[in-house]
Amino acid sequence: MSYDIALSFSMNEVNLVKDVFFYLKAEGYNVFFAPECQEVLSGKNQREVFYNIFGLSSDYVILFVSESYLTKKVTMEEAQIALSKLGKTGRVIPIYTDHSELPVELLNPSEFNYFKENRAAFIAAHISEKINSQKQIKSKQNHEHNNGSMNNINNKATNQVFINKIQI
Repeated sequence: MSYDIALSFSMNEVNLVKDVFFYLKAEGYNVFFAPECQEVLSGKNQREVFYNIFGLSSDYVILFVSESYLTKKVTMEEAQIALSKLGKTGRVIPIYTDHSELPVELLNPSEFNYFKENRAAFIAAHISEKINSQKQIKSKQNHEHNNGSMNNINNKATNQVFINKIQI
């Protein structure tokens, strides 16, 4: 199964993340939130499932970075998976929820634009805004790339090009 958004968090932040989850669902996103997705996890190797979810089958991964997040092995593995697969694409969105010290080797503040917030509605709005702005940029790039070329979906030319004979 694929997701628009996967949420990576420590159980210490479960109430905050649950509220964010409900806001994002209300916006129409397909969201992976582990407590609500038990059918995906039950009876399976969770390491493989999380590798797939946080590295391959989610368009965006949100990291709820906190002191608790940084001390948990599972959350740090989720972050490493997401950053190794999606980190350079802008599709990992870290949310910084407290004043913990960030490990520069993984979550370098100079490489990531952290959004510092601990209110669910503001976090959900920020995530939605980031995703929508990236979609607009991608759509604009695709439109610019496809002008004057073949539309592979319908196999039709999008623009007519007239070539005149030049006599030498």
